Amino acid sequence: MQIGIVGLDGLGGALARRLVRGGAAVRAFHPDGDAAAKLAAEAGVAACGSLAELVAALSAPRTVLVALPAGEPAARTLAELVALLAEGDLVADAAAGHFRDAMTRATEFSARGIGYVDLGLTGGAIGADYGFGIVLGGEERWVEQLRPVLEKLAAGEGKSWMRCGPAGAGHFVKSVQDRIEQGVLGTFAHGLAFLQGRHDFNIKPADVVQVWREGSASNDELLALAEDYLAVHGIAAGEPAPPGATPAINLALALRTATQGAATYMDQLLAAMAAATGKKNGGM
Repeated sequence: MQIGIVGLDGLGGALARRLVRGGAAVRAFHPDGDAAAKLAAEAGVAACGSLAELVAALSAPRTVLVALPAGEPAARTLAELVALLAEGDLVADAAAGHFRDAMTRATEFSARGIGYVDLGLTGGAIGADYGFGIVLGGEERWVEQLRPVLEKLAAGEGKSWMRCGPAGAGHFVKSVQDRIEQGVLGTFAHGLAFLQGRHDFNIKPADVVQVWREGSASNDELLALAEDYLAVHGIAAGEPAPPGATPAINLALALRTATQGAATYMDQLLAAMAAATGKKNGGM
């Protein structure tokens, strides 16, 4: 299997590593050539110097996965790709833009016989190891063409993915998920800050979360991600979130700041959530 990836920061790098481990031949382009070369050396990815070189390196029918930040970088790249690709080729857009933009792009690509599928991915940087949850929008035939890639990327032995509906549905479902996670984590932040505010009890929020994780049903999946990530990476207080960090990872990072005042503690968590999802997710 061959696949091209555009964008190697955070999510794109995790996708590339996951695919290479699954046996795929990955060709990648990143605006920063040094980043592409570094990943090529680390993960066995073939680095390309331009979008045109990337397209030329793939055999038809080509599959190109765009993992750039939503907005101008992704829009410019998608516009260039539609001019470079040929009938029967497929673009998988993981740039988490607005679902209405995905609907428009699907029509533009379809006019040239090129497939377009919008992806919403959950898993962040650690998805390279554990796999991703994937929601898709697009015509069934294009989703079927992408199936081998999805099965290599998805968690749960390749089963954690689904077609949600026509073009735009993937980005829409992901935007709803982002807002749910923000709400849940905002509640966690308020609660943990409240606990820390009782200085006479000397409560350690990180220890409380571990108890919740082991002995309650309080959003077990988010707590598990937080606890597992801390156990593996042991990020120190004050360190920035890694590229592509999920809201759960940002929660984990915030828990390590338990020695700070309650107000600072909550402000830091909410700022991390906004940076990770608030400005990058698709609109509803």
